[in-house]
Amino acid sequence: GPSVIETVTNRFYGHFEGDPGLIRSKEELDYVKEHKDPLKIFREKIKGKIDEAKLDAIDAQSKANVDDAVAKARAAKYPEVSQLLTDVYVSY
Repeated sequence: GPSVIETVTNRFYGHFEGDPGLIRSKEELDYVKEHKDPLKIFREKIKGKIDEAKLDAIDAQSKANVDDAVAKARAAKYPEVSQLLTDVYVSY
């Protein structure tokens, strides 16, 4: 049936690429990265239930997938100027 997943997370970076992220102090951000990282928390919760080597393999495969996607994006041609606003705005 219907499901709802609510997540409460912390932002490690600013709201956009050029946002210097001055809302938090370095100390607060360091604390959040160390103690509130959802991947670290998940790994700690399942410790002893799943083999560490299996988790390491999942991490490595995930990193490889991201690296591959980044490489493909960098190698791709830029879109034509006429395509830049395609699917950006909705027309009703």
